Amino acid sequence: MMINYYLVVGIGRSGTTLLLREIGRLANAHPIPEISFLKSYLWKETPKISSSLIANLQTINLSFNQFKSLLGSDEPISEFRSHLGLSARTSIIEKDSRHIFRLDLIQKVAPCTKLILIIRDPADVFLSRRAANWSNKRWPAFDFLFCFYQQWLISKFIKKHHTQCKVIHYEDLISLPTDHLSELFPELGLPSMLKNKVSIFANEHDAQWKTKIHEPISSENKNKWYSMNSNLILIFAKFYEIFPETRAYTKNYNSSAVLSSPLNHWKCLYFMISRLTFFMLPLAHLSIKILLRFRNT
Repeated sequence: MMINYYLVVGIGRSGTTLLLREIGRLANAHPIPEISFLKSYLWKETPKISSSLIANLQTINLSFNQFKSLLGSDEPISEFRSHLGLSARTSIIEKDSRHIFRLDLIQKVAPCTKLILIIRDPADVFLSRRAANWSNKRWPAFDFLFCFYQQWLISKFIKKHHTQCKVIHYEDLISLPTDHLSELFPELGLPSMLKNKVSIFANEHDAQWKTKIHEPISSENKNKWYSMNSNLILIFAKFYEIFPETRAYTKNYNSSAVLSSPLNHWKCLYFMISRLTFFMLPLAHLSIKILLRFRNT
């Protein structure tokens, strides 16, 4: 039996949940709660026993012990399908942004998995992460470098396995109806009126955002970076123009009216170095304290 297992992957705050919701409206698609099934299988981890995990396993009629037993199975996805009571035509859709760090491993260990990568304007991703409760306490430089590193991983994977994954841009997703997804994934069928509201699980970190997941899509939810410092925008332009997937965004940065004032590249470089230095100083300070402690013992 052919196994249809889709995995939605993208940088956090790039629209993975929205994409999961819209694909879940298709007749032969079965989106599952964010229980990180494939992650647990690949990493051979024991799922943490939490009330949220238990509650969401119950929504798919799967006990915690049954879930753990699947991890040692030779064909975990097939057994997972049987536990869900799905037909051969129904496809399982899972999403987990953390799979960015193991894309090559997924392709090697679970080649039947069909990867769907979503790309969003990197400056908008940065601003969205800065507004989130789980991220706004971090140093801005950390979020910038962390997102850049994830985009590098995605671009490297697309270059190597471009025929084995599908890439969707967030801006296209919010401007096009669900019918567009049925064209991209004809095997998932047409949108179903019976699946007008797809159940999406919100974990503790994302609960503040997922409360609006069932609201209509706003095609205006883009270009938030117009409010950013012009030198910071130039940094995004210079960094992300190396990736084919984000090059169109960098052209918008360079041609934007936001950059109407003349830019000083040396000032931009100083701005970037100062931010990185600010990020590295606490780490260097901590390292020195640890070295001194070991030296005194």
